[in-house]
Amino acid sequence: MLSWGVQSIIKQPLSLAEHLRVLYPASSQNTIKKLLERDRVKVNGIITRLGKTRLHAGDCVEIGAKIFVKRLPDDLEILFEDEHLLVINKNANLLTIATEKEKEATAYAYLYDYVKAQKPENKIFIVHRLDKKASGILVFARSEAVKRKLQAQFETHDIDRAYIAIVQGRVKDESGTVQNYLAENRAYKVYVTTDEKRGKLAITHYRVCKRVAGYTWLEIKTQTGRKHQIRVHLAGLGHPIIGDKEYGSTKNPLQRLGLHASRLGFVHPATGKKMTFEVDAPPAFRKMFAR
Repeated sequence: MLSWGVQSIIKQPLSLAEHLRVLYPASSQNTIKKLLERDRVKVNGIITRLGKTRLHAGDCVEIGAKIFVKRLPDDLEILFEDEHLLVINKNANLLTIATEKEKEATAYAYLYDYVKAQKPENKIFIVHRLDKKASGILVFARSEAVKRKLQAQFETHDIDRAYIAIVQGRVKDESGTVQNYLAENRAYKVYVTTDEKRGKLAITHYRVCKRVAGYTWLEIKTQTGRKHQIRVHLAGLGHPIIGDKEYGSTKNPLQRLGLHASRLGFVHPATGKKMTFEVDAPPAFRKMFAR
């Protein structure tokens, strides 16, 4: 939050821009303009951005301290932002949201600080999640209304999502679909169930892209978005994702989970425009298959 420490009381009528030039005679017109544009000027306690605002005797003008935007960590990249939403690419081992053990080193916490530094009243809302161990694209909303509209697209499966998965073994079929019901036990582990009332329908499509000795590169498209869906479905095929010890992987050549959210497409909730974002596979993935 800004520190409103510099104050001055107006003694005679003039414009706000004129008063700022009196306060900062060595500053350029552009510097004065930026003071206003960056919400660093208050008149009688109200942020004012117009230099032509008329001031009267007795008015109080406050100048806020310079804002230093907190630098985002290297494991988080902003792909797109506007006043409605933010689209990011996160590295593996970064949480989407806080847990009992970790409150600060999360994508949400970093973006919260980022938008608050721009303007204290700014907000950020989680739309969906990505496993901590996975990398790739996430979208965050900047209002409750946008959050609801984006989540509605997820719920009706109108989101275009594609993933890259590196799995153990040589997948025999060139493509296929896994469809079943998934449930979660008390230990928060997801499993396949035949009980339709207990589980939720999960549909995953896969296609072989590359093979090397003992491993397969798959393109994954999810028709539904259940927790750990891709991990459980590929493990069920007998080809767990590398590094996924929880679901049966015994190999971890990349020292991370071999899952990357490579594409995300949706309709912009405010403009109605179709938006698609794609990011390359992590360098370690490409290096592993560059043989």
